Amino acid sequence: MKNETVFEEETFSGKIYEKVDFSKQMFQHCLFENCRFIESRFCNSQFGFSVFKNCELQCVNFEKCRMQEVTFEECKIVGAEFYKCDSAFLSPTFQKSILLTCNFSGLKLKNCIFRESTLKGCHFVETALVGADFKNVQFEDTLFHHADLTGADFREAENYAIDPRSSKLKKARFSLPGAVSLLKALEIIID
Repeated sequence: MKNETVFEEETFSGKIYEKVDFSKQMFQHCLFENCRFIESRFCNSQFGFSVFKNCELQCVNFEKCRMQEVTFEECKIVGAEFYKCDSAFLSPTFQKSILLTCNFSGLKLKNCIFRESTLKGCHFVETALVGADFKNVQFEDTLFHHADLTGADFREAENYAIDPRSSKLKKARFSLPGAVSLLKALEIIID
């Protein structure tokens, strides 16, 4: 792809992009549908009001990438280092997606949506997730450490492991029986 190309209101459908360099591209109001991105680069690229639907992103490089109002719907995202994105312009939404070994550490993701997704092996270390929506999320081996989960919604979420001593949970919402897992770190025995 050429440098500094602007794509507006375009649809990318059924494409496979392996090791393609999309660096310094701008995508505004674009739809990516049924596409695969394998080890592709989006360094210094910008996405605004765009949607990835039923896409697969494997080991994609998002260094200094801007994502404003970007939705990932029914996507599979593997090994994405979101912490390398331009954090001042980062507001992704994940719906019914699978996120494997993705890293969100050190980011401020206020009101970020992860609804009805699966998060496996993901990291949220020193991540501000104030008001985040984790409703109906299935967690596995996902790390929350020194995270600010104030007002976050974990209702109907399963298998999360959060140490209430190391993360802020004020006004966070949980449902039973999942909320019992918050006691695990305290070594409390429930009979």
